[in-house]
Amino acid sequence: MTALSKALDDIGARWKVLNPCEPDFIMELAGYDVALSNLHGPYGEDGRLQGLLDYLRVPYCGSGVGASAVAADKILCKRVMLSLGVPTPGWWVWSGGPMHWNGRAAMVKPPFGGSSVGMSLVREQADLARALTDAAGEEDADVLVEDYLTGVPLTVGLLELPGGAVVVLPPLATEATEAEFSTPTPSSTWNPGAP
Repeated sequence: MTALSKALDDIGARWKVLNPCEPDFIMELAGYDVALSNLHGPYGEDGRLQGLLDYLRVPYCGSGVGASAVAADKILCKRVMLSLGVPTPGWWVWSGGPMHWNGRAAMVKPPFGGSSVGMSLVREQADLARALTDAAGEEDADVLVEDYLTGVPLTVGLLELPGGAVVVLPPLATEATEAEFSTPTPSSTWNPGAP
């Protein structure tokens, strides 16, 4: 049982896990009052599912289509942050070919995948080529290379209320206890609200 399903049980909500790979997923989803997505990565948090939910007029938790699509594309997200003047660690995009090593530790990230899936921490030049190839994948996608910063990752949730007021929730810290950085396990579960 997940923390989400336990919380729904605790408040007496009726809920069901739906599998987006099942043929009747869309028809069943349309019958619910609210969707609580627990999907990660492509299709789950990149705007496509959010677009489907908008089309079905099923309210859902989390960001909308635009914010989800921008956040899921790490390179696009960096470009948007840059255009808004939001400071981020130094970064560059690798599109194949030779790579100049600046001697500093770096995070090598595939452009898509959610959270830290597929990322590599590179501390030595000898490890860089392999990390770039792994992150580019079979599609030979562009790769985000970002200066490695130590610290505690924080997540701050925002809740937009009707009328536009925004509630800032307390920060949540992620602690990596068995690795140098947090690597979540992708999930493919779906937890919609009660019909």
